[in-house]
Amino acid sequence: MCAEPYIIGLMGGISFLSFSIGSILMTRAMDEYGRKPTMLAASAITPIGIIIMLLFGNDIYKIYVIIFIIGLTYNTRSSAAYLFGTEFLCKESHIKYGQVLFCFSSLINILSALFFWLFRDQTSYFFFLFVIMMFSLIWIGVYTPESPLFLWEKENYDKLKICLSRIAKMNGKYEDES
Repeated sequence: MCAEPYIIGLMGGISFLSFSIGSILMTRAMDEYGRKPTMLAASAITPIGIIIMLLFGNDIYKIYVIIFIIGLTYNTRSSAAYLFGTEFLCKESHIKYGQVLFCFSSLINILSALFFWLFRDQTSYFFFLFVIMMFSLIWIGVYTPESPLFLWEKENYDKLKICLSRIAKMNGKYEDES
């Protein structure tokens, strides 16, 4: 995009401002409404923002608004996703999970920069990102149970028992009681 450097630089400032605001708002939502519904909402906002950017992203001010909205959900999609994911693993696997998650995240950033340097085409990049986000959204919605810690705190013991059984199966430690 051809624009004054400060106009392009403002995108970074808007991103960090919205990350900060989203960290406060979304963390509260996770404690109030549950990890899974909050993560589903946060994960749905990004692909919607990407489609809007692809269709209407020819104006820098529209891009600012989209970046702000997507940024509100950043903390939920990254840091909170890490914490949420650790609740489904054996304690011995937490470090390995963190290493894989953050290495994968770094690799995606490197590949994104390389893609833009080589092709200078954001439409196909955003389309690819949209597809990945939709697969993630479907996986969270269909296969991920609610957080056992959230269920415990809300004293929803029936769902907690089901959730812990699914987690035990996933970790290979499930024994059938029948």
